[in-house]
Amino acid sequence: MTQYDVIIVGGGPAGYTAALYCARAALSTLVLEAMAPGGQMGTTDQIDNYPGFADGVNGFELAMNMQKQAERFGAESTFAQVSSMELTEPEKRSTRRTEIPLPVVL
Repeated sequence: MTQYDVIIVGGGPAGYTAALYCARAALSTLVLEAMAPGGQMGTTDQIDNYPGFADGVNGFELAMNMQKQAERFGAESTFAQVSSMELTEPEKRSTRRTEIPLPVVL
């Protein structure tokens, strides 16, 4: 099993922003997303309140670009439904079909 420096639960705008910064800092980064990149944003036809897009932008297109940018710097993405996390022990773990050690959780 691959060991990661950072595991980010959720691939919405905040998740992929965190992934971008972590990957640029040379941390091995994994994003766990339940359905598709972008979270709810990815299902939105038109987003008009996101900076830098004067005419708005398609939510799915923006989500895919966020994922692509984070992955360009080395972040990895996988589809996984996190059902619970054990955060009280020194070694944190997520629970799904298989457990993943969680050194840092965002």
